[in-house]
Amino acid sequence: MYQQLIEHPFRHTHTHTRCIARLVLLAGAAALAWFALAPPAAAQTNYDANGNGLIEVSSLAQLNAIRYDLNGNGIPNFPNFREPYRRAYPDYAAGRNCPSGCAGYELTADLTLPASTSSPFYNWTPLDNLATTFEGNGHTITGLNVTVGNRGGLFGIITGAGVIRNVGIINPSVTVTAANGIAGGLAATLQPGGRIDSSYVAGGRVVTSGDFSLAGGLVGQNDGAIRASYATASVSTSGSLSIVNVGGLIGWNDGGSVIASYAAGPVSGSASAILRIGGFTGRHLSGTTTDSYCDTQATGQANCIGAGAAAGVTGKTTSELQAPTGYEGIYENWNLDLDG
Repeated sequence: MYQQLIEHPFRHTHTHTRCIARLVLLAGAAALAWFALAPPAAAQTNYDANGNGLIEVSSLAQLNAIRYDLNGNGIPNFPNFREPYRRAYPDYAAGRNCPSGCAGYELTADLTLPASTSSPFYNWTPLDNLATTFEGNGHTITGLNVTVGNRGGLFGIITGAGVIRNVGIINPSVTVTAANGIAGGLAATLQPGGRIDSSYVAGGRVVTSGDFSLAGGLVGQNDGAIRASYATASVSTSGSLSIVNVGGLIGWNDGGSVIASYAAGPVSGSASAILRIGGFTGRHLSGTTTDSYCDTQATGQANCIGAGAAAGVTGKTTSELQAPTGYEGIYENWNLDLDG
């Protein structure tokens, strides 16, 4: 059941047919800078080829266009967004984005953000206030580079209507500099009602450098639900800070729930008056954690929770986490039905 890949000892996978979450061995540019992008040569008349109601995303221009239609209905939020949206989806005005109506987005290809600073997508502007479904279909987004003041990640805020599924973020670099800043490899904040399923952040780094800040490998602040997900990013603080909350998966858990998830990336913090640092969560204020783990060796943290208490997360060594070969032992409850 388990594969052996090279780079890191953990990875979740999820299939819609068997509804499983399992552990395996793992391996901004300015949003409005559309003048540098030429529209596709030929207009596409259907952006939902499989008829599932999700607008297909196969390019960086289309990924960026999500910010102009955060509820995923196929129509830009404001009239002045029509032109930049049209460059990514030239035929949207014909109303043919989705034959049966649009209700979100889905990745149909792996995407890699540019390493060149001259690209309009180099310094990514987080997609803020997502209020719809983002289905990754097992695809990855590599090379995310974010440097912002307040909320950093692929997504800024995932609202109570937002659902992220089956997507991997590979080697991101996320830095948040302002006081009260929130940083996460996938998202800064997951609001109540929002959900992240079977998603991960592998490698890369998440850094915060402002007072009263939060940083997590997957999300900075969790008020929603995280299931069958993980992070192996390096999470850290820099500078001399007053209060910081740093965790391998979550910086601050405030009423959120976490099920069958883990953290296995290095976690560290600079000197500060109050440093809440944990291999899994920096500060657990409230909420529940179930059947989840932190790798005490990989994270470098003896405690999974920096401050507060979450009975459902346990520290294990790397070998202990690799030992089961099926849904047994510590993973007997990991056969999750994520899509009903």
